[in-house]
Amino acid sequence: MYQPIDGPVVYSNISVSTTAVELKVGASPASERKMMIIQSLGNRVYIGFSNAVTTSNGIELSKRQTLFIEVSELVNVWAIASAGTIDVRIVEMA
Repeated sequence: MYQPIDGPVVYSNISVSTTAVELKVGASPASERKMMIIQSLGNRVYIGFSNAVTTSNGIELSKRQTLFIEVSELVNVWAIASAGTIDVRIVEMA
């Protein structure tokens, strides 16, 4: 069910390489987070919900593709690159 965004919105960019990294702004996911926007500015990035995400099991985002996902701060979102280091932009909304 749709929940309106009525709290803070925070932005960040994260360098994603061939080692999985958690997508969050700051030390922990935004408090009371309801939604994330994730955009890869480079070639393929794979998204998953644990640090076990790989290029074989993650959700693929191509260059400039954007993913909108309803997710609370209790769910960890991770990313891994197929090669090199990719600039990934994230927005967390409460």
